Amino acid sequence: MSSPPVPPPLDQLGDRPFSFYPAILNIEHNEWMYLRGTWSEILVLNGKSRLELWMPRRFLGEVSRIEEPVMIVGLNKELEYKAGGVWPHERRVIEMPRAVNDVLRPLVPPPANPTAAVVGIRLEGGTESRVGRMMLTAMALGIVTCVIAVIVLRDAAVGSRVNYTTVMQSDL
Repeated sequence: MSSPPVPPPLDQLGDRPFSFYPAILNIEHNEWMYLRGTWSEILVLNGKSRLELWMPRRFLGEVSRIEEPVMIVGLNKELEYKAGGVWPHERRVIEMPRAVNDVLRPLVPPPANPTAAVVGIRLEGGTESRVGRMMLTAMALGIVTCVIAVIVLRDAAVGSRVNYTTVMQSDL
């Protein structure tokens, strides 16, 4: 009984085209050619768009043993192409706020995809609201200081006060 053939390492792919599984998001055509590699990443070329892409080896999985219809190179994570490189794709789920008279429902089992993160919606940002409150406090203190300064300066000018006195009309 013979053992199944050992899959070729990435360096031995040569000129044979291959596809990534799962396919890289934001890239339409999933047929690649191996160009060269370093200890940390490999350079691949897209067969249709001629896009050259450095792929970190930490995302690469096993190479398929069967070449029909094309070699498959597995990926450890779902990746997406953005800003000229590949990054792990993060699916975000936004949690809806509860209604006013809503009752608590029993917890649902965890999702089948553990990479999906639940992000809560915050109505107030932490830093932004603190900065806003600090600016509002500074403005209020400035207004109070100006009002006090006007009152003090008005009372300090002694010679500018008008004094009303009574005058006998017969003297006029």
